[in-house]
Amino acid sequence: MVELLVVMGIAGLLLSLIVINLIRPQISTAVTGSTDLLVSDLKQQQIRAMSGEGVAGIYFEKASYTLFNGLAYSSDDPGNFTVSLPNSLEFTANNFPNSILVFASGSGEVVGYVSGLDSVKIGNPLGGDTRTVKINRYGVVTRVN
Repeated sequence: MVELLVVMGIAGLLLSLIVINLIRPQISTAVTGSTDLLVSDLKQQQIRAMSGEGVAGIYFEKASYTLFNGLAYSSDDPGNFTVSLPNSLEFTANNFPNSILVFASGSGEVVGYVSGLDSVKIGNPLGGDTRTVKINRYGVVTRVN
């Protein structure tokens, strides 16, 4: 009887370790995918501004970001497009002034750039994998980790 309990305990321990190790790559993949999508959207907004469509920007919230046109973000604008992060992820650090990043028309440079207030982190708020996306004054997007 004791042997059966020991075997069941060992099997339970092994099963829990397997489950934990299977979940970790999913979170890492979600962080990488979300970071790649954000970088792509940042570049798209910069290209829109540079191509003469006017000023374009991104407004960051805790678990989503919104692509918008113009110098100021308005939640009522029907032209806005919101991208939600997967359930387990959020922006764990947002250093942009007022959570807004705007690209200037024509040049694509960041409007009102402030050194040190130029990055955002995506990750699981409970810890684990995070990615930092940093933008310089010219709108060049770099990923730091």
